[in-house]
Amino acid sequence: MSDYSVSQLVSRIDALEIQVSKMRRVESRGWEIHYEVPAGGVASYTVSAIPQYARHIRVIAQARSDNASNFVSLQAQINADAGASYNYQFTFSNAAIVTANEVAGATQWRVGTIAAATATAKYSGAIDMVIPWYGVRNTNVFKLLFMSSNYVHFSAAAAGRYLMFWQGDYVGNAPMTSIKFFLSAGNFLEGSVFTMYGTG
Repeated sequence: MSDYSVSQLVSRIDALEIQVSKMRRVESRGWEIHYEVPAGGVASYTVSAIPQYARHIRVIAQARSDNASNFVSLQAQINADAGASYNYQFTFSNAAIVTANEVAGATQWRVGTIAAATATAKYSGAIDMVIPWYGVRNTNVFKLLFMSSNYVHFSAAAAGRYLMFWQGDYVGNAPMTSIKFFLSAGNFLEGSVFTMYGTG
């Protein structure tokens, strides 16, 4: 085992403290925004003025719609852009059946499916989605929906649940400063929740 002088030990301790300091600075870039739909429901939820000091965004949501159907689509738009700027690919499974499809030139991302009013009571849908390099740190390439994993349970009967995975891109490279979540029909019910994290 090597012997160290006092000055060498001090130098190594200083180096470790610098590493810890860097780790703390990385951790401090994180942020969290939480929203719970109030009584009466809402047609959409928009996060504005998104902080720009993290690298990636992660959104976890669980929701249900008041529309008179078993389920509806959960959709998203970036920076209030309602143009044909969104492309996505999805894989869909129901019981033992698996299918896939793609959509190009859409006016929104479809990021999931949630249960609606005629679904079995209390059932819902949930998503876990990631948008990497969303902000000012990378404006050289189009924004990506790296992954939105989605599970929806709408009936206690056989084949009453869907598992889906969504990936896509947004034809725009400006920093993402807002994102709007809305439904293909109806409103978000009271108690639907969204939590957005800035990470990295």
